Order: sequence, then structure tokens, then C-alpha cells
Amino acid sequence: LGIIFFLLKSDYLKEAYGENWEDLASFKDFGLKKRLKRWQKIKKKLEKAEIEAKWKICLIEAEKFLDQALKEIGYGEGKLDEKLRKLTSTDISNLDRFLQAHQICQDVIRDPDYRLNKKNAKEVLEIFEEGLKELGAF
Repeated sequence: LGIIFFLLKSDYLKEAYGENWEDLASFKDFGLKKRLKRWQKIKKKLEKAEIEAKWKICLIEAEKFLDQALKEIGYGEGKLDEKLRKLTSTDISNLDRFLQAHQICQDVIRDPDYRLNKKNAKEVLEIFEEGLKELGAF
């Protein structure tokens, strides 16, 4: 027990196994359940929403979720556009659709008169979900 205690308190494990040794030593799911629960909440909110303003809010929340998820899985700091530029078609098979969905969200954010229907909002969330699954975000 003493040896284990001193190994955990010293920098030996960090030097030997890299910066993420604590994550490897813990039996946590690296936030997967938390992210999945948050995503399900956004999808459920969209399903219940009956007006365009709420659909837009759901897309804005999805965009924020995407930004945070990319940060957590290792695509760095900075703006979401910078993180998305790092993605390749090997990361996400439907990269073009993914970027188009992001553009729709940006249009919703920038243009208050942007017309959105519930079907399009659902499609955007589905595209984001597929891409995030491929990236291993949940």
C-alpha cells in the first residue's frame, strides 16, 4: 500500500505514462455518459418544441455542445470554426454534410430572420450526432 501511495503522489507515473495516466488509472468513462445525457436533453427539447424560436434555440445549444465536445475529445481550444478545420474525411465520413449543418447553425445565430422548420432542425441534430459518434464523443 505504501508503494502504491508513493507512486500516485510522485511524478513517476506521469513521466512514464504521459499526462493522461490519471485518466487511465481511473475507471471513469471520460465524460461520455454526461455528454450523452446532455445531447439527449437537447434532442428531447427539440421534439417537444412547437415554435420556430425554440427550434433555433435547440440548434444554438447543439452548436455549443459540439464546440465543448470537440474540446473535450482533443481538438483544442479556440473557436469552433478552427476546431472544424482540423477535421478530415477520415475523422467523419459525412464531413461535407457536417459542415453544412454547422453553416445552418451559424445562419440561425447570425440572421434572426432565418427561416427554419422542425424537419431541418432534426436533420441538423442527426448529422451532428452521426459525426460525434464517429469521433467517439459518445
